[in-house]
Amino acid sequence: MQTTLPVHTGSWIWAQAMFPRKPIKGFDNYPYADPTASLNGATMRVCDLQLDGTHDDNSLSCSQLLPNTIIDDGGAWLFGVTGPGSLDHWRYPLHVAAGTRVLLWLSIDNNGNLVYRKGNPVYRYDAGTHVYVKI
Repeated sequence: MQTTLPVHTGSWIWAQAMFPRKPIKGFDNYPYADPTASLNGATMRVCDLQLDGTHDDNSLSCSQLLPNTIIDDGGAWLFGVTGPGSLDHWRYPLHVAAGTRVLLWLSIDNNGNLVYRKGNPVYRYDAGTHVYVKI
């Protein structure tokens, strides 16, 4: 990712990223996420870059990441963690405790941006059963 916005020591960088892919035979161009992939040292393609409180209008929209089915599917699933240093930045109206691992559906708007809309599916991770449970 490149930006012309000034980056200072201590700046917050916010972006949405494509999770590492899992190859599926016969579906080479479908961006299946690999839920077992480690994020330690992972290289991910990012979109919708924000630096501190400024959006980089020259950053890619998420629908421009390839391979991509966001437009075909009408949106994309987002894995994340709630809290002020994570998903709370995007101001999604999620009513769960900080630190909750969630999976939510983001719809695509008319400009190709991913947005959370009231009524979109939201799941929280249950550590006891190791599954995502609908909220």
